[in-house]
Amino acid sequence: MRATRSIQTLVVITFLLLTVNRVSAQSVHVAVGKQGSIPKSCENVSPAVIEGRLDIMALRREANCKGSGDMLIEYTYVMEYTSHSKDKKGKEESETRVFEVYIPTLKDGANTRGVLIMTSRNGVPVPPEKMEKVRSEAGKDLEKEENRIAKQKITDPAISLPPVVGMKPLGMYPRMTATGFAGFKRRGVTLDVHTVLQQATFTYLGREDIDGRENLIFSFAPNPQGSFDPFEGYVARLKGKAWIDVKDRIVTRLEGWPTSAPVSISELSDTPSLPLAVYVKMIRLPDGNWMPSESRVMASEYPDLFNGVVADAIVKYTDYQRFKIESKDVKIEAPRVP
Repeated sequence: MRATRSIQTLVVITFLLLTVNRVSAQSVHVAVGKQGSIPKSCENVSPAVIEGRLDIMALRREANCKGSGDMLIEYTYVMEYTSHSKDKKGKEESETRVFEVYIPTLKDGANTRGVLIMTSRNGVPVPPEKMEKVRSEAGKDLEKEENRIAKQKITDPAISLPPVVGMKPLGMYPRMTATGFAGFKRRGVTLDVHTVLQQATFTYLGREDIDGRENLIFSFAPNPQGSFDPFEGYVARLKGKAWIDVKDRIVTRLEGWPTSAPVSISELSDTPSLPLAVYVKMIRLPDGNWMPSESRVMASEYPDLFNGVVADAIVKYTDYQRFKIESKDVKIEAPRVP
């Protein structure tokens, strides 16, 4: 296999659960990487024909490319993470935490974790006197990480390869992973739009206007020849719907249910009594980039679907602000209210 020209973008929201059926003792982190101008998934990709005879395969490749960007590293944002579970007796437990997310400045080929500042837990804000200390420590962490990245030698051969022909992404799909342990066995589930685009089969359903933008609607179903990572095996038992923006050719929304759901694809979205198993929503920012708005894995609703994980993970992304920051004398302040 030849070396790829660019580093594969890694955007992972990882939630580490000490047990697979409880929401306590969790660690949250955001992992990102910076790639070259044309990701591997965009090499030799051309615009798909969508008028007349729709080329679904070409559109899937284009939508896969359009969400393969690394532009999330150019923003600060607010991330709300809610976890929820219920035991065999029906007792429910939930927790919501809100974080400000700051990404260290990266160079091509580098990877890092975002600096997270928790601002509230279950609706209770962190006291101002504590926040001042937390922000000061976060600024030091950000400066330390940027200094490490600046000194890092990138050895991946992909960086030095000559330019290739391809398409540039317009956004960045989230990749969310929740992991935990059942006894001594590690279990987990990963939600990634790319996996559905690459491994499921798609059928065209029609068109729909969403927030003033025209979208193509598709149903998707398991592909018998699909190949999955261990945490994504549930996709082989997932059916649902996907919306692709007509102009920007990027997935704007994805909804999924188990294939065992007792209704047809066309009836799924109109059946409120049937909870979603997975959900992804994207938002188009004023600068034209598409960023995550919400991701959900509703494992408590379908305990047999998600590899033994039965705790829900819901992430909402808001308040995107594009930034430029110098690593010297870093000081993190509360975001300005528009």
